Amino acid sequence: MSLRKKLVILYALIFLLLAGLLHTLAWVSILGGYQDLERREVSTNVNRATQAVRNDISILSLTVRDWAFWDDTYAFVNDPYPEYIQSNLTDKTLAGLGVQLIVYLNARGETVFAKAVDLETGRETSPPAGLSRHLDGDSPLLLPISTGEGVSGLLVLAEGVLMVSSQPILTSNGEGPANGALVMGRLLSQERLSEITTLFRLDIESSLLGSSDEASGWPEAERALLGGADIFLQAQGSSIVRGYALLEDVYDRPALMLRVNMDRATYRRGLQTVTYFILFLTFSSLVFFLFTVFMVEKTFLRRLTRLKKEVLHVGAAMDHSLRVPVEGKDEISDLAASVNNMLEHLAVEERRFRSLIEHAMDMVIVVDTNGTITYQSPSTQRVLGYEPGDFLGKDVFSFIHPQDRERMRYVFSRSITVPDSLGRHHVRVRKRDGSWCRMEVVGYNLVHDAAVGGMVINARDVTEELEARERLERLNSIFTQLGADIMENIDRIVFTSRDLLGVPYASYTRAVEGKLVVFSTAPGEEGFLVFSRTQGCFIRELIEKGTKSPVILEDAAFEYHCGRCPHSVLKAFRFSASFPVACKQETIGFLSIFDRDRRALSPEDTEILATLANALAVEEERLAHEQDLKDFIDIASHELRHPVTVMKGYAITLRDYGDRMDERARRELLDVINQAADRLDLLIRELLDISRIERGRLGLNRTEADLRQVVERALKEMEAKGYRGRFMVSLSKGLSRRRIDQEKILRVLVILLDNAVTFSPDSSLVEIEVDEADGNALISVLDRGPGVPEGERERIFDRFYQVEDVLHHSKSGMGMGLYIARQIVEYHGGRIWHEPRPGGGSIFRFTLP
Repeated sequence: MSLRKKLVILYALIFLLLAGLLHTLAWVSILGGYQDLERREVSTNVNRATQAVRNDISILSLTVRDWAFWDDTYAFVNDPYPEYIQSNLTDKTLAGLGVQLIVYLNARGETVFAKAVDLETGRETSPPAGLSRHLDGDSPLLLPISTGEGVSGLLVLAEGVLMVSSQPILTSNGEGPANGALVMGRLLSQERLSEITTLFRLDIESSLLGSSDEASGWPEAERALLGGADIFLQAQGSSIVRGYALLEDVYDRPALMLRVNMDRATYRRGLQTVTYFILFLTFSSLVFFLFTVFMVEKTFLRRLTRLKKEVLHVGAAMDHSLRVPVEGKDEISDLAASVNNMLEHLAVEERRFRSLIEHAMDMVIVVDTNGTITYQSPSTQRVLGYEPGDFLGKDVFSFIHPQDRERMRYVFSRSITVPDSLGRHHVRVRKRDGSWCRMEVVGYNLVHDAAVGGMVINARDVTEELEARERLERLNSIFTQLGADIMENIDRIVFTSRDLLGVPYASYTRAVEGKLVVFSTAPGEEGFLVFSRTQGCFIRELIEKGTKSPVILEDAAFEYHCGRCPHSVLKAFRFSASFPVACKQETIGFLSIFDRDRRALSPEDTEILATLANALAVEEERLAHEQDLKDFIDIASHELRHPVTVMKGYAITLRDYGDRMDERARRELLDVINQAADRLDLLIRELLDISRIERGRLGLNRTEADLRQVVERALKEMEAKGYRGRFMVSLSKGLSRRRIDQEKILRVLVILLDNAVTFSPDSSLVEIEVDEADGNALISVLDRGPGVPEGERERIFDRFYQVEDVLHHSKSGMGMGLYIARQIVEYHGGRIWHEPRPGGGSIFRFTLP
């Protein structure tokens, strides 16, 4: 479909949409306005009718008040004398007042006098039959007797609707108390309705509730008014509209409906206005539609058609130097200028693309369906060494390695028949010097593109990338082959560093008790060598300095540092790269490679050597862990065996010689056995605590606690162990209570106090200080023991660690106490540490939040 047809259809749809929208708006807005005006008029007239009825009742009420507020009437209800009746209650008098009914009630609510008059004949008639039931009991007409306030309204009787007013009988001065009530009534007939609404010229009707059939319209209005509507409107076509209202009786119950009938002249005027408005809008829209189509055709579509022909001509010519004419100064001329700018941009991009191809690092060739090279990018010389034109007209498969040739023929034959990509393939390609390089090729089938007419192949040299990947795979393979033998793993890692980096020699040098142990790859030196004379060895100097960064030496620097090394094999090299190997955050050795011709490390080689050094660090950690475990087993065996030996020896002594010992000697032996049992129990508890900590099950039972009481319990426990008089306590005033696990904090204090008395002279005191610091409780234990070397003040809190080595283990304990104490404190959110004490000794402090 042409643009012209689309625009015509679009404008037609817009026209229809606008016409429908305006039609709807006219009906809703204009006609709705007239309907609102009509509703207001009807509502006003209905309100006038109901107000006229209320006004008539109010006039009746005033008449009754004139008669009720009269001394004669006040006396009459007490003694109904004939003179009052003859002078005031004649038929003519009542007819002149427009009153059809008058009733006098005394103060007891009894009827004193009652009379009814036919207003048409002016003669007396009998009162309504149903009136009597409204003049006794709880009738509102009797309320004026008790309240002194009048009551007026409607009363529904069998004879019709009666307008009635009941007023209290008072003196002429309006003074009471009420001596009774005077009731007057007048029937609200159709004639009376018409009479009282004559001023408003209303066509008014009335109906009792439920007294009309459905066709009359009264039932529908009744339902609406009883449903809560103040006024109900009912339209009868376009000729009549009816308004309904509801009047209540003196009982406040719905009694009578009024209906006002009105001509719908206002609505008909609205219909006429809307019709003229729609016809005018339709005609105007049609004229505007035709005018718009004409102007769009003249100013837009014709020029756009000419521009289209020009652009098609440029495209068919495939000449980016052609330009389309630019006419005028509007959007179409801007479009033409944009087309010219696009053509210029295409020409620039064509030149830019050609320049990129000619200077690209990757090689680009085009191969026809027979495998003949039809285009060769200048980068071919840079990648493979061939001069420009050496490829043209040659079979592309003649440059591919014989082992890859058949595979690539199959891939080429499969892809040349359909527009598709060759995918990515690795293939070996012959360079001009006869060597082979590994290239990654990607081909795109553009045989059906007249500008190309062949398979475009992009190739890049990935020899170094693949070699690096293969080295990484070999490195991963080595890691997967590492086994349980640590020394064998270290030896394998050292040989791997030599092979992967392609150097003639590699070694791993580590310091052990003042000697150097060298894992060497030199022929005849496989395994490890031990050098006792290490003076002048630069690796030893690096280890002693704790060097944590790689060290690269070349030429003069290498000769200076390595020329003095006791390992003579190094003198044959001129380059070295040494990477530190750490264990427990301390440098313990260096992994080194040596070469004659190399002068630097590539980023890939650096990463590989760093990875191998980290692998050695892992093995060293394993070795240290095994050694720690062996030390722990030795210490634990000694610690557990000692109390068992003591208990067994003294138990045998008691068995064999107990009957020959006095009571004091036997008690001393039993005390020793008891102490040994306590020691054994403590060791077992420490082992169980370590197990819980390692499994993350060291739970806390926090309660509000006074630290003074916890310290006192710790002192009592130490005194029970025989350390009475060894402690001095300093407690800060105003210590706040803490939510802690009392038993576990008690355990921390006992561990610290036990260590303090164990390592302090017997004559010295162990001091305990408890203070407040920065909102935390600070507990300190001070002793005069030998102290802790500076390099081991953090390590003493490690598991199984002791300052003494295993061979010189002179103090009891397995090195678990401080580790357990640190875990308990940290579980509470605190911190524990060691400080040297001025004058000698140690200070152990910990905080509790």
